[in-house]
Amino acid sequence: MHWSITALKKRHTLRACIGAIILLPFSSYSVFAQDTSQINPSTTNVEIELDGKVVTVIKQQSSQAFTQGVAIILSPPNTTSSSQQHVGGIAPSLAESGWASLRVEVPSHPLKITQTSEHRQKEAGKNTTSMAEISTPDTSTETTENQSESEKLTETSETNEATSSVTNATPTAAVTEVTRIENIITQTVFQEQSEKMAELVKTLLPLTDEYPGFVLFIAEGTSAAWLSQILSEQKITAPDGVVLVAPFWPQGELNQQISNNLGGILAPLLMIDHASQNHWANKSKSDRQRALKRARKLYFRHREINLSTYNHLYPAELTYHIKNWTRHMNW
Repeated sequence: MHWSITALKKRHTLRACIGAIILLPFSSYSVFAQDTSQINPSTTNVEIELDGKVVTVIKQQSSQAFTQGVAIILSPPNTTSSSQQHVGGIAPSLAESGWASLRVEVPSHPLKITQTSEHRQKEAGKNTTSMAEISTPDTSTETTENQSESEKLTETSETNEATSSVTNATPTAAVTEVTRIENIITQTVFQEQSEKMAELVKTLLPLTDEYPGFVLFIAEGTSAAWLSQILSEQKITAPDGVVLVAPFWPQGELNQQISNNLGGILAPLLMIDHASQNHWANKSKSDRQRALKRARKLYFRHREINLSTYNHLYPAELTYHIKNWTRHMNW
């Protein structure tokens, strides 16, 4: 009986040891999961002051045990910096690839209609003059006595019809002139916005000091166009890499200037176009492609994404091209 009790104790001890061995990996996994949650905190907001206004910066840490670098993501004006339909939506997928990020919405610039009242008055004066020329009879030529009454009535009818047609056309022409928009970005506005963009980037750069690794600029739309401008003019320190997504300006002459800016960018450059970009970005796409070829720089690349920004796969696809490009540079 004594032997049976001793054997039973040994059996319970053996079971306890086996249970401890089985549970050990799970307890270790729980500790690792807790450590992983500590290196992947939720995003935090930081406020910076720019031109007397408060600008919110969304900070997101790398979700990996290492940090490849930090990306300054410049979202287009009047958009949500974390929207999935814009470049800010790639921050979570970048975090999974080891990148921290600083997301900010670029302040909008004022658009001005430069059509003046003098231009409208000139057009109205031209129409008034035309009406006077048609409706005023020519007194230098007198009607001969042998001219029939029917001919007089015919000429009077034709004159009235011409006057009526011009009178009816005048309001339409005036409306067309009033709603016409030209040169919506003046030279003054262009310079002011360039200075604001440079000041924004200079304010963000000190925030990158807390992250190891590379510094990457990512911008889209008009933000990408302004970024290309200040980088080509060397108003800011060139980062380790630049990603421009569908850059454009909503004005013909300025839009053509983007391709001229590319050759002056000293940092490696990745240009990306996508399926849902607007017609301004499509107009400059071929010129931008030729500019990259003419630059003959080692790490200048152009890629196209055949997805709309509203496709849920777009952020991952954009991140994929950025990862391949940085891997090609041995980052």
